[in-house]
Amino acid sequence: MGDLQSDLEQRLQRANQEAGGLLDRWVAGVEPADYRHRLLPERCLMERPSPGFEETCGECRGRCRVTCPRCNGQQRVQCEGCRGSGTVSCQNCGGHGSTTCNACHGQGYIEKRELEMNYGDRQSTMNQPRELVHRVPCGTCGAQGRIPCTVCSNGLVTCPGCGGNKIVNCPRCGAAGTVPCSGCDATGRVHHTGWVKGEVTRTRTVDLSNASAEDHRTFLERIPFEQIGALADAGGVRLGARPRTGLQLKLYYSATAPVDRIKATAAGASITISAYGPDREIFDYRNLAGRLLEPDLATLERLLVDRSVLRPGALASAALGDGVRRFLASEINVSIAEGGKDFDTLVGLGWLTRSYIERAAAASSKAAPSLYGPVILPLALWLTLAISVIFWVVRTNSTLSRFAREYVTWNPDERFYLMMALTAIGWAIVELRANAVLASILGANIYPRVKGSFDRTRMIVRLIIPAVVFGFSWWITFFIFQLILHFRYGNPLRYFP
Repeated sequence: MGDLQSDLEQRLQRANQEAGGLLDRWVAGVEPADYRHRLLPERCLMERPSPGFEETCGECRGRCRVTCPRCNGQQRVQCEGCRGSGTVSCQNCGGHGSTTCNACHGQGYIEKRELEMNYGDRQSTMNQPRELVHRVPCGTCGAQGRIPCTVCSNGLVTCPGCGGNKIVNCPRCGAAGTVPCSGCDATGRVHHTGWVKGEVTRTRTVDLSNASAEDHRTFLERIPFEQIGALADAGGVRLGARPRTGLQLKLYYSATAPVDRIKATAAGASITISAYGPDREIFDYRNLAGRLLEPDLATLERLLVDRSVLRPGALASAALGDGVRRFLASEINVSIAEGGKDFDTLVGLGWLTRSYIERAAAASSKAAPSLYGPVILPLALWLTLAISVIFWVVRTNSTLSRFAREYVTWNPDERFYLMMALTAIGWAIVELRANAVLASILGANIYPRVKGSFDRTRMIVRLIIPAVVFGFSWWITFFIFQLILHFRYGNPLRYFP
């Protein structure tokens, strides 16, 4: 290894000397004129044969063969067919030591048939003899049904693989005790090679002259390095000095980029937006969209403070609907309310900030229950009243309702399922009406896009309010009926069945 290390150091020294000249040759070409061009490592090294040497194999010590790992040099291994026992199960009897008797077919007896005739039968030729069947023990197997196997002894035979010796020649080495060395491919020598690898490390620095702090931040953080050339004037990007120190090469490029500044007022604040290059490209809009939309978001956040869908003031309030409608008048806010959108491009260009997106998403999620509650609760109260009236008719048809008693007869189960069905139908009508009201508040074009933000609130209401309507209607009609029975007939007053 010492020879290899010394050879590699010499080759590396020569490669470093050659690389300097190759760098100078590359700089003198046309490729560096383009500041985006990358110097490849192959351009800094000349082709040369790989250094190497050989030495005696450490595994076989030059003998080309090593001890067999299967038999450890013993040449013989345990027989796998009998697992070292010398015997295997008999194939003729399946290891049972006996086979089925062929004479009685394993039954242990043989059937014999005889014809029986008495004296009268023998005198008359019209009578037929009677056949009798007798079972006689099998003499071949002694009525056992099986006979000893003639091939084996107690179900075992000598192993054909080892002939009963329990060991066989090693299949890996062929009973030689050694195998070819895999470390040197049975050559006894190991070849070592090395090579010189070249790498190019590139660092970039952008220096601006006669530029403001905003320009420095824009060029360093927002403008891709490869796009700087597109912002230069007609002179383009020019290659200047190109000093080299050893293997460190510096290339200095210069360019002039025109800058136009636009002053605007957004939400009462003055902002300056810079446009770069001949095409007047803008890379930082200074949160222009966020500033313009901030008043609508602030108004919605103020309306949502300490609001509750169960407060009486929320039922008649139209201010929240107006605030939500103004907030959703912007396509950006609608996209935020929809959810699942990627705003990295808008944030990267400075249209919005992450904090505005988070606030807008939180406000839209809070606005859904606050807006849905005042719409659904009046409809739910009307549904409760209607279901209670129907409950009264259904519950009293046996005593008070002559019409129901004459034309309709319900058993308790039919009453229960009928009222559940009517409650479900009534709630479906309530939801359709609520959707129509929300569409009128938010607009037919906006509501379908933000409808998903109402789904969670709608699901919670759908699971709770219909059950409350059904339970309350059932209880109030029962309690009223109990009051009538108590004051009119003197029955004991019951609050629950």
